Amino acid sequence: MQWLPHEFKVRLPLELDFNKEAKNADRCREMFKDKPNIYVPKIYHEFTRDRVLVMSFETGIPVTQV
Repeated sequence: MQWLPHEFKVRLPLELDFNKEAKNADRCREMFKDKPNIYVPKIYHEFTRDRVLVMSFETGIPVTQV
């Protein structure tokens, strides 16, 4: 388990960069655009920052309840 602190140091900042997550959401939306049963919320890039991700609220069911 000595490798764990290094992994956290490397990976955690990447996971917490919400600008990157916003771009990932845009890519997902493009990938699933032809699937009517999958909807990726709209990202509001003008309000999104490194530590704040702003997206539309969508009603639906979790992917765990398909």
